[in-house]
Amino acid sequence: RQRWRVRPDDVLWLWPGQVFSGIDASDEVPVEVERLRLRPGPAMESEARLPVGGPGRAPGPGGVRAGDLATLLGVTARTVRPVMAELTRQDRRPVVALGCEGGRAMDEIRALLGAGGELSAIGVRAAVWHLLVRLAAGCRETVTTGRGSASVAGEAGCERRVREWLRRLEETCDEPWTLEAMAAEAGLKRSRFGTLCRRITGDSPLVHLSRLRIRRSRRLLAETGRSVTEIAFDCGFGSSQYFAKVFRRYQGHEPTHYRQLALAMRRSGGIQYLKSDSARVKALARRAVGAGDFTVEGRLTLDRLGGTAASLELGPDRFGFDGRDGRLFLEGHTFGEARFFDRSDDHIREGMPFEFSATRRGDRLAFVINGREVTAVPDQAGRRIGRVGLRPLRNGIHIARFAIDGEPVALLGGEAE
Repeated sequence: RQRWRVRPDDVLWLWPGQVFSGIDASDEVPVEVERLRLRPGPAMESEARLPVGGPGRAPGPGGVRAGDLATLLGVTARTVRPVMAELTRQDRRPVVALGCEGGRAMDEIRALLGAGGELSAIGVRAAVWHLLVRLAAGCRETVTTGRGSASVAGEAGCERRVREWLRRLEETCDEPWTLEAMAAEAGLKRSRFGTLCRRITGDSPLVHLSRLRIRRSRRLLAETGRSVTEIAFDCGFGSSQYFAKVFRRYQGHEPTHYRQLALAMRRSGGIQYLKSDSARVKALARRAVGAGDFTVEGRLTLDRLGGTAASLELGPDRFGFDGRDGRLFLEGHTFGEARFFDRSDDHIREGMPFEFSATRRGDRLAFVINGREVTAVPDQAGRRIGRVGLRPLRNGIHIARFAIDGEPVALLGGEAE
């Protein structure tokens, strides 16, 4: 008997007469295939039955005929024959990884089968054809990796496997990881692992690793009295100097300064000064803003002006105090693409405190700086805003006051969600 490991998004490819077991570690579940029955959709005139042999028959190239699949797919036998040649070769592993692309094809087939109509039937044939081609390509590209058997098919890859491994990486980010070691641990080639990591996290593997290390270091700086050097080594950095350099790149200030901010935040119940050169860092209110009328207001000071993109966060949207070319702006899920208007220095002075507010009354959302309305947009009174806060991108924000509907609210710093 041979053993094969089946992962999420893998396909177990069986032939007539084959028996497999081990679906559950404690049970044996023998399965014999007698007949493959495919129902492309309600619009098909009759059910397509593809004879694949009976129990005890050895599988072979003639088990599923090219003509049968050609009829199902509405193509010629000559077109489908290369796919069948790959599927019927006896030296192929029975496990093929279709990855998220194969999962999407299966979801599409299920959705089309329930839709009905001639157009849906055509869509089912196209989706089945695509799935068979991916399966044949997966048979050709199946490889065995160094840490157990794993099948990898084309660019679709194993995104779920990478997601699971990246979650485990957070617990071991202090180890001396290299790109090659991370890829090998995930069971993928280096280039494919890098592509999937960027798709999932938005960063390259090494940048994501640095973010995880900085996240751990922030927790240790805020919650322990250990020295910066000890924390640097515990988070996987080779020296305190390199740690300080990376921390400054992601947080905008020194580790010791961050520790002071964390101490002040614990004492006052909120952050008083927020600075960062990273788009991921912001401070959010403890509670969210729901539907209906509201007012978010405060008193701030910006360290500098000139295209820094410091902004007030309103759930998935933002009102920018200093955007491109030093102008105020609106952007986000509700507001749409960035829209720039007045110059920032017409309303705000660098290093000088100013008052701001964002107020929704009915279906109108207005933004005010120092008592002067600078812009207003139509809104829906029933739309829930979510959490609000401040983002200090390429700037420093001193927070003297922050309130929701007149009630002072503490802001808690951290990475963007």
